[in-house]
Amino acid sequence: MSPEETRKNQIRKFMKLTPMDRLSWCLNTGHEILSLLPEAKRKKYLEFRKVARRSETNSLGRSS
Repeated sequence: MSPEETRKNQIRKFMKLTPMDRLSWCLNTGHEILSLLPEAKRKKYLEFRKVARRSETNSLGRSS
């Protein structure tokens, strides 16, 4: 099976999942990818997310 066919099969399987199973899969996969990053890159990513969340929170608190 070619990589393209494998990817299409993975997408088909994902689309058959319930919304809750999709969310669970995404969270588990994201956590696994984060844990496999080298320590320096993981820290950099977490710092970036902290800044992004802070700016999201600040922008939500402002009234237009």
